[in-house]
Amino acid sequence: MGRLFLDANIPTYAAGRDHPLKEPCKDALLLAARHPRSFFTNAEVLQEMLHRYLALQHWSEGKQVVLDFAALMAGSVQPVTVGDAVRACDLADQYATRPGARLGARDLLHAAVILRAEGDAAKIVSADGDFDELAAEGIERLDPADIEVWRQEVERGRP
Repeated sequence: MGRLFLDANIPTYAAGRDHPLKEPCKDALLLAARHPRSFFTNAEVLQEMLHRYLALQHWSEGKQVVLDFAALMAGSVQPVTVGDAVRACDLADQYATRPGARLGARDLLHAAVILRAEGDAAKIVSADGDFDELAAEGIERLDPADIEVWRQEVERGRP
């Protein structure tokens, strides 16, 4: 069974202001709490969350979001390795250097970690449609807005 990578925007939307993705993202986190072995993230996601809340000067609210997500993902946080950096550079050559490219450095690093950790079963739960560009690499994006479509697979133990 493959695991699902949780992107930083999932806990961020879940904790944020009213938004169409707030409830689906909260549902995704509840699903992760009920099925912890079906989900993972990486250290860069935690750094991304820290950076965002500090940069926006929303640390008083953001600190708890970061701590809660870190606690939820305890034992399921992948490191970022040298090999991941190399793979991210290769992905950048293909996806980030052409005109109109939307994938950023963090997205490429997440993709490298996902591919290392999950190989052919690479799936990311993210509101970021830019990850759809990586379908050719074998990464499938699961939109939190469509959680009802993929929730049953997780509950059956087959994400």
